[in-house]
Amino acid sequence: MMVLLACVFGSYDNVRLHSGEFRDYSSGWAASINGGEFEKSVLMPYRGPKSAESTLIMKKKLGKEATVGNFIMFRIVHTITHVYIGDEEVYSFGTNTSRLFPLPGCAWAMIPLEDGYAGKEIVLNLFSPEKKYSASLSRIYIGTQGGLIGFLLKQNKLGIFTSVMIAISALFMFVAWLLTRRLFKNNRLFYLVVFEAGVFIWSLNETYVMQFFMNNMELSSVLTFEILMLLPMPLLLYYAESSTREIARMSRMLAVIPVVNFIVNNFLHITGAVDLSNSLIITHLSILICSAGMLYVHVRYLKKRRSQGTGDISPGSVGVVILVALMLLDMIRYYTISNYLDTAEYSRLGMLIFILCLAYETLSSGFRFVVTTKQADVYRQLAFTDNLTGVGNRQAYEERLRELDADDYENMTGFCAAMLDLNNLKRTNDTLGHAEGDRYIISSAKFVVDHFGKIADIYRLGGDEFAVVYAGKEKKEFFDEEKRMFADIANNGRTDINFSYGSAFFDVLLDRNIGDTIKRADERMYEAKRKYKQSMGKE
Repeated sequence: MMVLLACVFGSYDNVRLHSGEFRDYSSGWAASINGGEFEKSVLMPYRGPKSAESTLIMKKKLGKEATVGNFIMFRIVHTITHVYIGDEEVYSFGTNTSRLFPLPGCAWAMIPLEDGYAGKEIVLNLFSPEKKYSASLSRIYIGTQGGLIGFLLKQNKLGIFTSVMIAISALFMFVAWLLTRRLFKNNRLFYLVVFEAGVFIWSLNETYVMQFFMNNMELSSVLTFEILMLLPMPLLLYYAESSTREIARMSRMLAVIPVVNFIVNNFLHITGAVDLSNSLIITHLSILICSAGMLYVHVRYLKKRRSQGTGDISPGSVGVVILVALMLLDMIRYYTISNYLDTAEYSRLGMLIFILCLAYETLSSGFRFVVTTKQADVYRQLAFTDNLTGVGNRQAYEERLRELDADDYENMTGFCAAMLDLNNLKRTNDTLGHAEGDRYIISSAKFVVDHFGKIADIYRLGGDEFAVVYAGKEKKEFFDEEKRMFADIANNGRTDINFSYGSAFFDVLLDRNIGDTIKRADERMYEAKRKYKQSMGKE
């Protein structure tokens, strides 16, 4: 909070942070509507007869308070404003006809005073095209910049505090997304960060703090309204990746509404068909539709969970209910109170509660997903791994063949397969024991993995039978490794390695599928086995 105050005050010269002064300057004004007779000593805030295209003029003679360092401040609400002191125009707002919106937004006017202004008349000329905002003015204040800005910050302390908390939450979520984006394998945290950033900008502008950072308050209003129109989009994208099918489906259906609202409203603004306050009604309607849809699906989901007794109410669903309720309250205030101070007071609080609920649910469900996935990976690894050798088992082998069989025929041009059968395993078990036979199997598997493990998948299909599956693009890579393997056996006197071997590559002229390739490799392995038995005097 202190950093924000320092930034705000630091953007002005000669502002004393601790000794700023201000006072109410609402008495002694005269008011006239549409050129009528002036009503003297009107009460502030002033409320005159409402009518479209009306002009309210407020005037007062300045006294000794008109000195350098003092400012007059009042609130502008969708009105084109001119301020005159004597014959000189000293301030204007909403007079830029080249802007996108025909009607200006809201701001606090701050008119600097000079020593020569004492005794002169100050005139406020307020023109409102719309009946709702016509013939009205809130209280007027006078004081130093520091005093007036401090007053505004104090008046909006809850809104500023909430906005800062939303910004802190957005920063925390951004760091969490950077750390977990590969772990969670979805973009939900990213969409939440984008949503929070938009809420922060919109929320801060509604507190009028933004006008102390931007010289062009009208531009600030335009940018904020553009953000407001698209604000539901990242939230709907967040829910579109929900694991709950009903919520994800409803979010995808509603996601088109903010886009249509954005396009339609900007088209209407450019053509001059509507102004900001009218298009705000369209935007509120689109937000209400999105909110009602999400509220409906969340309430259905909560009822379903309670009826099935499947678990507690999720924090995110509670947050949705709170947010929609507080947004509705703010909208009622906006359309029933013309001269509001902070129309987003309850919505901002609802946003913070909702964001915190959503962040908690996203992180907790994400970590539950990771734990569950890791457990599933462990179980899968146990189910598809041969316990003795650590290579894939027959189940893994058959699963891999199904995956490859589903590939395009053209991708099989580099497919190769090899079948191996250990020689003399039974004799080893019978003469030296099964422990020695296991060591024979393990050392043979390690030998095959050392040669083919980096380019192919190795599987143990039975007691003494292994398979090598190569799904690369260049079969030369496979057969070059095959040559190195046999050279290793011949050149290094590997008497501990003894197996019958057969291999084949996918041939478009011979094979209809990879099963035919494996069958040819198997036949060649059995032919090698037969020859080995013949050489050993067995048939």
